[in-house]
Parts: sequence; structure tokens; C-alpha cells
Amino acid sequence: MANNVIELKSIGELLGKNFFIPSYQRGYRWTGQQVKDLLDDIDEFRANSKGNGFYCLQPLVVKKSIVDNEKFITDFQNLGKTEKPLLEEAREIINCHTRWEVIDGQQRLTTLCILLNYLGNNNPYHVEYETRLDSADYLKKIEPDKAEKNVDYYHMHMVKVGIDNWFTEKEEEYKKKYKEYLKEFQDTILNHVKFIWYESVDKDPIEVF
Repeated sequence: MANNVIELKSIGELLGKNFFIPSYQRGYRWTGQQVKDLLDDIDEFRANSKGNGFYCLQPLVVKKSIVDNEKFITDFQNLGKTEKPLLEEAREIINCHTRWEVIDGQQRLTTLCILLNYLGNNNPYHVEYETRLDSADYLKKIEPDKAEKNVDYYHMHMVKVGIDNWFTEKEEEYKKKYKEYLKEFQDTILNHVKFIWYESVDKDPIEVF
């Protein structure tokens, strides 16, 4: 257990990562009311913090694995052959080939992905579901006419509706200052909302779960 990593990671630090929801996890079941409560809490923090401190989410428990080791090695051997800065290129390669198995925390992780997409941060991180392969595509593009196709779609759609209703009320409240408010809210989400990031090195993730 001593080698497990526990730290705080902002939502902005999750951008570009690949997350994998294993089969032992239940489906996505958040409701519009739950996302409203979360947004209210974050907005209260934003109003009171004045850009300082952070809002802490429950733990996101993950286990790291490398997908396609041979391609990962090849890409690193070719490091420096593009015009990108070396550090930036190395980070992109690592993110591309690293997959994080989510042992706990998929509900909030999925909810925040819907929120970031709504705010214009298209496909901020990739979420793949082992037993619900189509849900990954639906998460990227939530379409109302497909919401009744399965229970995952329904809850993703209802959470998006909840987010839309919440921001519609804020637009009416702030009126001409809404763009300024929205910018501040986005900064709060990306930089001041943080998961307790728990990286497990245990061999059996189910035991951790």
C-alpha cells in the first residue's frame, strides 16, 4: 500500500486522459437533481472563494496501464521529429497510450465530462465502458431522440437537461454580465475543482472497489 499515490488533481489536469470503466461497475445513474446540487455547491464555492482555494470532490480511484506497448516505445523513439516542444510531445505520447481503469468515481467523472462538453470543452477526456461500448460515443454527442434507447443514455440526457436548465437560470440572473460570469465559472471548474486522485498499485482492482 505504501506505493499507492494519493494527491489532488484539478479537472484541468484530467484533460486528454483516457479512462476505462470496467464491467464490475454499475451503469451511469446520476439525475438532473444531483447535477443541480453539484453545480450549486461549486457556484457557492466560486462566489465565496474569490479565486482562491479549491473545491474537493470525492476520491477518483484509478489504476494505470499502458495500451499498445510496442507503439508506445516506437512513438518515444521518434520523439523530437516534430516541431512541438519535447516536453509537450512527450506528454501527448504518454496521455495517448496511458489508460486509467476507474475503480471508483465514474459517476462524477462522467458528469463532469458532460458538463465540460456543454461548456464548449469538446471531448475533454475519453471515457470508455467495457460492457457498454456505445455509451462512449453517446457521451460525446448526447442526442435527445436516442435517450430512451438504454438506461445509460437516459441518465446522460437528463443530466445534460439539468445542466442546460441551470445555466439558463444563471443567464437570466446575470443578464449582460453572463459572459463574464461564465468565464469565471469555467475557470473554477478547470482550476479550482479537484478530485482526490488515488492511484492504486494493487494487483486486483476489484478488491479495492
